[in-house]
Amino acid sequence: MVPGYGDPAAVNYNAYFDEHPEMVLGVHSAESRMYGRKDYTLKPFEGDTSIVQRLQEAIETLPENIFTPYDPSVSKDSRNGRSASSLVPSPDTVKNHSYFIDEGTVWFNDNGARTPLPRALSSGRVLFQLKSLIALRDTLKEVIRLQLQSSNEGQLAECQEQLLQHYESYRANFGPLNNVSTAKLFEDDPNIRS
Repeated sequence: MVPGYGDPAAVNYNAYFDEHPEMVLGVHSAESRMYGRKDYTLKPFEGDTSIVQRLQEAIETLPENIFTPYDPSVSKDSRNGRSASSLVPSPDTVKNHSYFIDEGTVWFNDNGARTPLPRALSSGRVLFQLKSLIALRDTLKEVIRLQLQSSNEGQLAECQEQLLQHYESYRANFGPLNNVSTAKLFEDDPNIRS
């Protein structure tokens, strides 16, 4: 925590860095960002001009030959009783820790494996809200892609109209996008945070 537990300006960071301060490449700090919340960051050491040298020194202190490439057969799902053969990979286009819809079913991408939703999210109004958010998110991503990569104005206009329809439907059913239930439901989605 920076600067101290219980302090409203405190932010969380990994305890590893308390135990290994030599691996911290700057001074712990909590800075106010775009939306006014304090986020953890590092400020350069006073007079430090070369992070490259500090990084190289830190890397040289790391233990060697301990990295094991990801193996889906040893994933969290397989340790929890699912066999490796029952793991179905998520589509390559879906970011890790994202929700996605495939053949009408909502899934979660857990380190490359398609994972069913927890019971709290898998029925009724919450599921409908989640499906609506996914459609809205995916249509927004497509609008942005078309704006950046396509010169087809008709296709862009059609996609923008679809985005507007998704937005109006969501707002009519669940209220504004910036309400608490939306933030809570999608708070860990990397597409929203990035």
